Amino acid sequence: WVCVNSGSSLWAMTGVDTLTLGYGDAVTCTATNTYNPPNPVLTLIVEVDGGDATPTDWVVHGDGPNNLTGQTGVSRSVPPGVYTLYETDGPDNYKAGSWVCTNSDGSSHPIIDGKVSLTGGDSVTCRVINTYVTASEPPPDPGGNTGGYVLRNHERTTALGLLALVVASAGLCFVGLRKR
Repeated sequence: WVCVNSGSSLWAMTGVDTLTLGYGDAVTCTATNTYNPPNPVLTLIVEVDGGDATPTDWVVHGDGPNNLTGQTGVSRSVPPGVYTLYETDGPDNYKAGSWVCTNSDGSSHPIIDGKVSLTGGDSVTCRVINTYVTASEPPPDPGGNTGGYVLRNHERTTALGLLALVVASAGLCFVGLRKR
């Protein structure tokens, strides 16, 4: 509180909110309230797709102004800032997907290169899905093909070149073995 009388002189206040006035005093008091949002809350979740692993097989990390570490579901109020998200200690044959973050209202919260920026009042949940991949199967095709092995561009070029060489060689052999 700041109080001034009609002559613009500052009045001393006794205690936190007490002002003693005399007869005929005219005083104006003003209070300024400043909003200080609470620290953001960060929650880290692991999901598992396939295999025998459970989400608690991984340790999740949010490294930033105040590091957050634990198993799936770890949640804490942290200071505002940028947090780098990652996981450790997971079993073999699992491929981690990209982290996806949402606000408490379900809307998307931006995350770039595994880094999430938090400001006061945010309540953000970030998830990563670990997908089981057996050692004998190729990784999923990013183009969405579901069956068989997919040749990449450089493999197509090599395969077509080898096919042309085999066909050309067979033709030469055939021509060389021809009777008159």
